[in-house]
This record gives sequence, C-alpha cells and structure tokens, in this order.
Amino acid sequence: MPVPYIKAMKHAEKITKKAPSHRPILMGVMHGKDNSLTITDSHRIYHINNMSHGLENLVINPKTGDHIDGTYPETTRLIPEDDGKLTIKINVSQALEALKSMKIIVKANGKSDAVRFITENGTLLISAGDDQTDMEMKYVLGNLHDDISMLVNSKYLYEGLDFLKDVGYEEVIFNFYGNERPFTLVNSDTTVLILPIREGN
Repeated sequence: MPVPYIKAMKHAEKITKKAPSHRPILMGVMHGKDNSLTITDSHRIYHINNMSHGLENLVINPKTGDHIDGTYPETTRLIPEDDGKLTIKINVSQALEALKSMKIIVKANGKSDAVRFITENGTLLISAGDDQTDMEMKYVLGNLHDDISMLVNSKYLYEGLDFLKDVGYEEVIFNFYGNERPFTLVNSDTTVLILPIREGN
C-alpha cells in the first residue's frame, strides 16, 4: 500500500521542527533518487520506500517546500535489514489508545514521558507510572532468550504509531534487537526506527 506523500510530509513537520539547530539539514526531508523519503531528528527515523515524489537527492523543508542545502546523513545504514531477536505483531489503534491512557496517568502524576519495555514470565510489558499508578500493555511471547528492559520516549512511540495509522496501516511488526539498540516498527515499505533512552553507565 503506497504511503500518501502529503500525509508523510505532514507528519514530517512534527519531527523536523525538533531537529537540533546546529544540524539544519535535519529540518528537511530527504527525497532519495530511489523514490524513498527519509525523516529524522537524530532520535528517530522514518524511512519510506516506493514514494512517487518525482524528486531526486533533494532535501525539502516539509512546511515551506524550500530546498535545504547540505549533506544529509546516511541513515539507511542504521536501519536493520533483518528481523529482530524478537518480533511481535501490534495492532496500531489499540496501542495508540493504551498509550493515550498512559500519557494521561503519567502527566497527572508529574512523571516523565518515558515508558518501559520489559519481559516478565514470557510476556512483553509496556508500562508507565509507578507502583501506585501503573498502566500496562501486554503481549504474550513464545520462547525468548533475551530479557528486555528498555526505556523509551512515549511521545516518539505515540507519534510513530500515529503516523503509521494515519497512512493506513492497521498492524505493524515490532522488532527488538537489544536493550541498547534502536527498535523498529515495520509494515510493507515503511519503517519507523526509535532510539531507546540511555540509562546510567
């Protein structure tokens, strides 16, 4: 299913406006010669293949349409080509609703925007809050050889899932590659990659 170009650029505005000021090239969207689109703020990457944008090797500001000069980073090498150590099929709408509830609870209690991915008794839990205000999403796993404990920016996760829903995906595959490595949400030609929050050394 092709991703609508206008919708991709609409969501790109949310990401590129968060790009660091010392890297102005990231305030634009890379239009690859292979008809791909790449969007990043250095904490997450949206990569979409098979886009019919008619542009080649141009970086375009998604809000103004202006061309941005400079060398765009080679982000494709950061996107894994293989499946993760763990893969789970996630219903996008259900995950968004659960995250929305988590955000309300966390905000009301003055907590950070982080959620934690953790495995417990063969189940992946995505939790927010503390012992008194815990909210969880649960995904039953099969055999899992690696324990997961990863802190993730809930806003990045929410916006990634919201983008995937808006362009028409009902389900995505969550790929886990390791506690300190980025994870991906994938469907068809679209990949959302999100870096975990680094915890203490």
